[in-house]
Amino acid sequence: MEFISKVDTCARKYHRTDIVFDTYQASSLKSETRSKRGQGARRRVTGTGKLPRNWRDILRHSANKAELFDYLAEKVVEHNSDNRVIVTKGPEALSNHPEYSLSEISPCSHEEADTRVFLHVKDAVKEGFKTVMISANDTDVLVIAVATFSHRPRTEFEVDPSA
Repeated sequence: MEFISKVDTCARKYHRTDIVFDTYQASSLKSETRSKRGQGARRRVTGTGKLPRNWRDILRHSANKAELFDYLAEKVVEHNSDNRVIVTKGPEALSNHPEYSLSEISPCSHEEADTRVFLHVKDAVKEGFKTVMISANDTDVLVIAVATFSHRPRTEFEVDPSA
């Protein structure tokens, strides 16, 4: 699975890798906005199903994305890595190293990964990490990162837009 190989590459390179997905809450302002855009086709996400031809249509349906993110989260946690990998699954956070406490980041009511990722950053800095690299393809994340890190002079950050 290509996704797991990318996670593995990051996990070998970094001591801690956090993967933060959006959540899809039924009764939220964001949910109302998504429903006005229309929904794509509903498909079950399983490890044995055929890959869809039209990803854009599949990813327009919130339930498809939620199931896909949950499936990927489970696969990440099952994957063996010496370094710690933390992944979100709905409001919860999971880790391949359960001996570490996730109480500062789980459960979480943030619906968007754009903001939730900064709870993970705060947790990593609190643990003593001095450098943080955020990989995201959303300019909102860059804006929030600049505002967040301007108050943390001893923490270096990099935003990689190639996510």
